[in-house]
Amino acid sequence: MRLIDFGMCEYDPWIVDAFALEHEYWRVDPQLRIAFLEGYDREISEDDEALLRAHHAVRALEGILAAQAPGTSKLQKRTAHDVFDRLVGNTLF
Repeated sequence: MRLIDFGMCEYDPWIVDAFALEHEYWRVDPQLRIAFLEGYDREISEDDEALLRAHHAVRALEGILAAQAPGTSKLQKRTAHDVFDRLVGNTLF
């Protein structure tokens, strides 16, 4: 038996692919950002930056809400707060 959740299938702008990279790999090695963008053969435009920031806000909110659920680990809570902190540019927690 297989269960497929088509609700998770959706189109995202190309810049959403960069979200995890921005918060993980690009922070450690900025050259990876350059290599990634060269692979897409483009630069990040102002519109792309706005979409990326909006996606970041959604992910931060989802993370904070998920962190309130019973049984959430300390690592999950810390990760959610870290994403939110980077969104607002401060350390709040």
